[in-house]
Amino acid sequence: MILKISLIMLCMVFGNCDVHTSIQQLKLLYNGEGELLAALQMFLRETDARNIADLQELNVELKTVHHQGYGQPDFMLNPINQFRAIRRFKRTWEGIVERLEVIHDGAAKEFLKIAERLRELSIWPDEDDITGASVSIERLRNVYNIMIYNLINGQIYNFKTSPMAIDEVYEIAEQLYNEEDYYGASSWLEVLIKMLDRTHQDQRAVLEKSLKLLSSCHYREGSLKSSVDYMEQLNDLVPNDKSIYATLKKYKSTLQNSEAKADKIVRPSDPLNKFRDTYEALCRRNIKTPRELSKLYCYLKKTPIPFLPAKKEIANLHPKISLFHDVIFDGEIEQIKALALPSLQRSKTFAGQKGDKRRISQTAWLTNIMDKIVKKISERVEQVTGLSTWQCWDLPEQQRPSCSTAHCEDLQVLSYGIGGNYDVHHDALRGNDVTAFNLHSGDRMATWMFYLTDVIAGGATVFPIPRARVPAIKGAAAFWFNLHRNGDEDSRTYHAGCPVLLGEKWVANKWIRETGHEFSRKCSTDPSR
Repeated sequence: MILKISLIMLCMVFGNCDVHTSIQQLKLLYNGEGELLAALQMFLRETDARNIADLQELNVELKTVHHQGYGQPDFMLNPINQFRAIRRFKRTWEGIVERLEVIHDGAAKEFLKIAERLRELSIWPDEDDITGASVSIERLRNVYNIMIYNLINGQIYNFKTSPMAIDEVYEIAEQLYNEEDYYGASSWLEVLIKMLDRTHQDQRAVLEKSLKLLSSCHYREGSLKSSVDYMEQLNDLVPNDKSIYATLKKYKSTLQNSEAKADKIVRPSDPLNKFRDTYEALCRRNIKTPRELSKLYCYLKKTPIPFLPAKKEIANLHPKISLFHDVIFDGEIEQIKALALPSLQRSKTFAGQKGDKRRISQTAWLTNIMDKIVKKISERVEQVTGLSTWQCWDLPEQQRPSCSTAHCEDLQVLSYGIGGNYDVHHDALRGNDVTAFNLHSGDRMATWMFYLTDVIAGGATVFPIPRARVPAIKGAAAFWFNLHRNGDEDSRTYHAGCPVLLGEKWVANKWIRETGHEFSRKCSTDPSR
């Protein structure tokens, strides 16, 4: 048994990537699990059933869970199903691999070949992927104000999947605790504890762990009375455990000697996102007043191509934020995505940090010489905006090495993973990336963002200061200026990519630089322009 050729070819494009940050890898993960199941079943048919009865049961369980996605193209676009698949590989399939590694028959070796191939192709999740998936689900809960009880029951708005298992719920809480998100961990644990039956042996064990972890959450956050209350419940449940009694005694002593009055854990503020409340409200819905909305409009904008005007919608007046409709088409989108796939890597921030939890996506850069479609859509940006998209690639090949300036950047393509987002930020570099290119080309004067997919839920681009919201609409593109005409940063265009709640999101950015636009966007000493 070998992996299907299509799976191998698709997997080969990924290297050293975080599985939870890529919808493409998550889809491949599901397909890979189907191959593992087929190989496991072949092994079970050829092996003495008396020695592997538990594996037979596990196979049935895994097969039942996996088959829930058959015939459902959107199955792996649900964050709950994504989390489950990642966790199954790390917690269950790894255990099966370890068992079969000591068996030397042909069927076991064939299974192990598939497992090894999945690892080599970087689509076997690791512990960081479970953490990332857990943090992403908590982010979705907070941003979209979803009840934990609904998530546990598999309900996200009008979309339903099977309920989460008790150990899956505990896993999320434990991962959040390890990330020092005690508010998130305690929120999940409080709901979980209410669901558990202490007369059920397996659930009783989870209840003991949950009470201990919940008590620790409150203790670490200074909610001392609650930490004592939960530890007393645990002590009543396990009365003869000396370590529990010692911890209870410690918590009581701390409470007696403390002036802390907090009796619950509140969601902490985010020092890196002072716009959090407005940002989250905008992610959920448009919050402009009817009066503000009544001033927005749309029209056909003339372009250099006769009889081909651009469909322009004004999403915000001050600063002007536009949404151009039908500016890239399905065939072009598929070409761009296909070109980007081999180069996708975990997105970085200005500081060059990979793995930043504030940015959950993967990025590829496409140049005009990679394919004529890249140059074609770059030229379209110029036709619609009137801004130059000239680059060094437009020079004869022998002149390119000495070229150190351009009027725009290469096309940046992004694919968003579980709860994929980019927290509030500004596109202007403002000295964060001092290179020869930036010194000669100037700052990012304007942003053009193609939307390459519709998103089932979430994924809007929001601007907290003007309270503007631009939905992700396939084939459309958002456009705005990052700088005033005097060269200062326009702080009103701080923006964020809302987390993808359901579905997948692909975008392509074209950043227009200051150089080359001295006449198309004339300077002004007026800072308000």
